[in-house]
Amino acid sequence: MSNIVRTSSFQIVLFGHRTYVSVCIDVSFKTHIDFTLHGRPYTFVITDWENQGLKRFLELFYATLTPRDPALFGVMIDTEQGYEFLNDDMDMTHILNSPYTDSSTAIALTMAKKLNAIEHACYDVIRCLSKVGDVYPQSLLEYCIWYLELPYGWNYAEMITRVMAKCVVGTQFMVPDLHWTVVEFS
Repeated sequence: MSNIVRTSSFQIVLFGHRTYVSVCIDVSFKTHIDFTLHGRPYTFVITDWENQGLKRFLELFYATLTPRDPALFGVMIDTEQGYEFLNDDMDMTHILNSPYTDSSTAIALTMAKKLNAIEHACYDVIRCLSKVGDVYPQSLLEYCIWYLELPYGWNYAEMITRVMAKCVVGTQFMVPDLHWTVVEFS
């Protein structure tokens, strides 16, 4: 992964094991989540919020019922034309005087705040993995395949679950390491 703009790490309990998780985000917002579980390394590659997907991701991120700290995550405002993100390169004068926002909360959505949102989402992906794994420990892959076939409702929780499911399916997460031999049928 080249052009890395943010790396971070956290620890979480996955399937009863304290697990060290590292996150790398590149300049296009493509994200790698790396961790080892039961001695096997995994890399979840997330492209859902890469490039053009960032705007939709941020809309869903801010639209949750969980309040977002403007100091950490910046501000998204709902205008008559739809959602507007306060970008770090935007002239803030018209926003600060806008009838759609309180100037005390009009904090620019800087690159750091976008990265904070992505980093938080990565933590949520792993928390989702833990939660689904606790409910379906023997059939996590099957659950993820099933979930990906459901209609997409376009909310933050569903997006996080879909990202987690795509990662599980894409990495064959916790699938036994089997080596097949050809069975001759005659």
